[in-house]
Amino acid sequence: MSIGLLLAFAQLAGAQVDLQLEAVTRSYPLSGSLTSELGYGIPIWGSPSTGNTTSRSPWYGYIRPSLKLATAGTYNAGQVSIDLFPLSFIGIKAGVGAWQTTDDYKAFDCTQIQCKGKFNHQFIEAKVGFVAGPLFLLARGKIEDFQQSPLQQNDFIEPTLGMVAEKEGDRVRSATGILGGNINDRWSLAALWSEGTMEKRKGFSRTQMLTVNWKADSVTILLGAGAFESSEKSQGATFAGLLRWEIWPSIELF
Repeated sequence: MSIGLLLAFAQLAGAQVDLQLEAVTRSYPLSGSLTSELGYGIPIWGSPSTGNTTSRSPWYGYIRPSLKLATAGTYNAGQVSIDLFPLSFIGIKAGVGAWQTTDDYKAFDCTQIQCKGKFNHQFIEAKVGFVAGPLFLLARGKIEDFQQSPLQQNDFIEPTLGMVAEKEGDRVRSATGILGGNINDRWSLAALWSEGTMEKRKGFSRTQMLTVNWKADSVTILLGAGAFESSEKSQGATFAGLLRWEIWPSIELF
């Protein structure tokens, strides 16, 4: 079957292109980026609709390939992935990506570890979400393998969780949970917990945070405050912010 026939079938099945822009920042360890994501949601059963998560029927399944690009000036990354959700609130995501940094991270001692250079990763994650009245629970488990260019000979930093990886490559196992409640159609409050471990280097990363979330039509704003600690950074207060614009809405429920 040709690609053209596959695309035609996807259009007949109610497939939809989605596009979003997202800006995120974190105070400790200091980081931030601007991300764009382009996806193509293909229903495999049911009839997905758009709108607020609280008003959408969860009874559908989908496949969604996507492309994500991120930049922070001296940090540039790309990722391709595919989602397989037999139910809109239970599924898996797998993908590969790469990033390049051209300057040292201010939050880490780059005289002892590799900060600049070329790196790549592969991952698989399971995601599940439940809603009961105004309450919601989201959970994610993820396994991610990291490698660096063979020209780089030092242990290197994984920037998202802030842990050092073994120079020959390493694996991160992480879990995230979010428990929250909707105040109304626009406002919600949530508690977030996230923890990761580096397999070979025996490192760890842990975040606890309370967030306030506001959503109107295609725009979401999140502000959070909490604590961060890792094997590389002592425990300290951290603040986070997120601004997301859904230019074309996604088939994803969350």
